[in-house]
Amino acid sequence: MSIVTLRGAIDVTLGKDTSFGASEEKQIFEYESPDRTRGWRIRYAAFWVQQGISSTLGGDNRLMIQSTLSTDSLGAVTITDGATAKEWTQRMGAGDNRTMAWLSQDYQNRENTNADFITPGQGWGREMIVDFDRIITNELWLQTYAVTEGDEGDVVCNYYIELEQIKISASQSVFQQLKGIGQDIDS
Repeated sequence: MSIVTLRGAIDVTLGKDTSFGASEEKQIFEYESPDRTRGWRIRYAAFWVQQGISSTLGGDNRLMIQSTLSTDSLGAVTITDGATAKEWTQRMGAGDNRTMAWLSQDYQNRENTNADFITPGQGWGREMIVDFDRIITNELWLQTYAVTEGDEGDVVCNYYIELEQIKISASQSVFQQLKGIGQDIDS
């Protein structure tokens, strides 16, 4: 089967910790074909901060970015308090049937005279944990949750994903399509 790579850059909004962070999602892949016996499996996925210099974050502080890949929109959640932040991060978790890859990253924003710089902190690195049993039959979405101790602002992040096209049976296709829409396996 064939291998395809997806890569791109997105602006991720860093929400201030006192306002409980910020959430975003973006569709990054769409597959439409009358042949329902083809699908896509993620072989590898990575997500990282591209922008090493920032003039908006101010001071020495930390920031956290969580990202997930899913087969459907998780539905917009505007973060307004701790409850809405928890609702969004629960949707991004492994308990939601639509999600298929996860990453949590810690960064440090370091004070510099003219411009601050962002360095990796502790955490998983840039490689996502991927559920290899999930097949993309229609869409792929990228979601983020970001929070900073410093000032709010945007930071440019990159993603790189390797997809392998695979052949599946008609019943597998239907199963993956049902599995890939909004269902919480804990409910």
